[in-house]
Amino acid sequence: MELFMSYDADWDAKMDAVTDEFHKMDMKYYFLENDYGTDIYRIAFFLICREQSLGFKQRISFDKKNKALYIDIMLDLNLFRKVSIKEKFNIIRNELPIQLHKAFSKYKFKDFDSERFMRDFNFWLTHDGPANASL
Repeated sequence: MELFMSYDADWDAKMDAVTDEFHKMDMKYYFLENDYGTDIYRIAFFLICREQSLGFKQRISFDKKNKALYIDIMLDLNLFRKVSIKEKFNIIRNELPIQLHKAFSKYKFKDFDSERFMRDFNFWLTHDGPANASL
């Protein structure tokens, strides 16, 4: 299982500092050796933090050929302009499992243990990964 995170955000949201912290904690490699089934190989999170007037809408899609689940995480630009990097990090950390669960509810996978993945993902978020961020 491979995890990936990127963003599409206004520069003043300062998302690079936040995603750098997730990458420092080996988000991509933490799950790489775990086998949750053959239906999903990659989960990609895209942090979207843009002006609401631009009309960005959340996308959740599954690419069967590449076994990739793509999830947009919609974030409030006005809020992200005001809060610290640590607060941004915590908002994203709290939003990831919510949106991941939403994506798993949208698609039915025959060979993917989403419950075990969610347990491992939540454990990583609260113990091994972001809970130990150096912010």
